[in-house]
Amino acid sequence: MKKIKTLTILRRVIQIAAFLAMPGLFIDTFVGMKSIVTALMSGSFTFREYSFQVMTVATVALITVFAGRIFCGFLCSFGSMGDLAYFLGRKLHMPEIKVPETIDRALRWLKYVILAAIVVLVWILAAVEIPSASDPWTVFGMYAKIGTWPGISYMISIGGLLLALIFIASMMMPRVFCRYFCPLGAGLTILAKCRLTKIEKPTEGCGSCRQCTKACPMALELTKMEKVCTGECVNCMACVDACPRGNARVQKFPRKIPAAAVAVLCLAVMAGGYFGGNVLSKAYATTTTTYDKSSGLVSDANESTDTGKYKDGTYTGSGSGFRGTTEVKVTVKNGNITAITVTSYVDDQEYFDRCVDVIISEIKDSQDVEVDTVSGATFSSNGIRAAVADALDISFDNPNDSAQSGGGHGGPGGY
Repeated sequence: MKKIKTLTILRRVIQIAAFLAMPGLFIDTFVGMKSIVTALMSGSFTFREYSFQVMTVATVALITVFAGRIFCGFLCSFGSMGDLAYFLGRKLHMPEIKVPETIDRALRWLKYVILAAIVVLVWILAAVEIPSASDPWTVFGMYAKIGTWPGISYMISIGGLLLALIFIASMMMPRVFCRYFCPLGAGLTILAKCRLTKIEKPTEGCGSCRQCTKACPMALELTKMEKVCTGECVNCMACVDACPRGNARVQKFPRKIPAAAVAVLCLAVMAGGYFGGNVLSKAYATTTTTYDKSSGLVSDANESTDTGKYKDGTYTGSGSGFRGTTEVKVTVKNGNITAITVTSYVDDQEYFDRCVDVIISEIKDSQDVEVDTVSGATFSSNGIRAAVADALDISFDNPNDSAQSGGGHGGPGGY
């Protein structure tokens, strides 16, 4: 029986922990890049408003410059799904696809084309909108959290079909999405080309076993390399674990410092940036409004004394969020919305917390539900807007409803 190495065990443990604790990290990183770019272009960027996005993107970028695409190899839940699919494929004895070297080199350019198209056509020019139900990342996000699945509506969408095709292809070829199609991977590949630490394996210490090449999920010809300088490496360190002579190691670190320690250090920094960004973003949001999870009340002391357009009273309403129904209670005084209570929701707390204070504050300021959504939490934002509209009997077309039937735009995983 093949012995499983310590580094491989550690990697699997980290992948499982990351999947359970932050399955949307890769989505948040890419959408964070979009948010920062579009905010800078519109002149609306402030660190206060985009603190989470800045901290998440900056941490991933800095670690990538330091240690390459270790994010892809250890923390990306979409990549972990690909690893699981390949594992299942081997257990089911499915055929393994080997792509000829010339075709493989050409196909690797596809992810750069996809990244460029998204940045130019979607982010900068806003000439193209990608429906949520056509985005496999958004569909993956819908089902990544156990116990809160939204039914099968998203799985029978275009995005669901693409996700299924990616999973099936990954059963026959390791990391096929990472190799050829991942736009985030394309951006990190560019950064990783100038990384400070690399995996080195002096050829004088090598034999003729080719174990490093055989172990590489990205199909890199590592046998011929003294140092792994290509940005295509996801720094999973499978080659380090597979080397029977212990010849492969992380450059610039003494051999007594194992690769596992380097990996854990880098991943701790990235996780700190992610969770720290969440805390900072929430702290900034609550300086203007207060969200009490026990009562759901979001209140603002600056209540208008002018007569508004709504009938005084307290009303309840509901709207479709990310994973289910969001319910609110709306209080109207002097014709104005003076208080909004979120009585229940089933969305992921980290996304909901990121938008609830902002959306409700903007609704109260404008006295309307036609306010901008919070980037990275679009579905949750729409759920709150729709619930308030339902409570006040305001005509509102919730994009989440059309997304579930195959249309609509945006979302926590949207490009």
